[in-house]
Amino acid sequence: MACHGCLIGENNQLMREKSMSYISKIFLKKMFPADCCRVEGDYVTVTVTNVISNIDIQKLPEDGLNNHFEILDESDNVLAGKGNEDAWEKLKVEFNGTVYDKDNYKDVVGIIVEKGQKYTVWLPNPGWSAGETHKLTVKIYQDRPIEFFVNVTLT
Repeated sequence: MACHGCLIGENNQLMREKSMSYISKIFLKKMFPADCCRVEGDYVTVTVTNVISNIDIQKLPEDGLNNHFEILDESDNVLAGKGNEDAWEKLKVEFNGTVYDKDNYKDVVGIIVEKGQKYTVWLPNPGWSAGETHKLTVKIYQDRPIEFFVNVTLT
């Protein structure tokens, strides 16, 4: 019998694998409430509430940010992140009245997103319309990768 994050290998040896971080559905519902996703011109905006703990941004990957995350739709099309350089040109994140993009994203170092605070991710709109429901999968590649999905209805 294997524990979470463990595999049984050859000769029944217990092997540890890099386990993925987990976010419960209760937290996801609070992070992404029913009205979190909107169509705003050429963008789909997703407003996220930080509900777990403070996010202290101390450093960023040396090779840039774009290859360390993915946001995918229900057909596994990359809406932003790894594999979509065009979206990187347009992607924006708004926090506390400041908009961060490919030109100034390094300015987030030193910021703390406190529990309860919100930030908005501006994704290039792949052709979605208000009233539609879509699945968004978020993958964050780090020491303990994070992957989760939410179903959102656009307003």
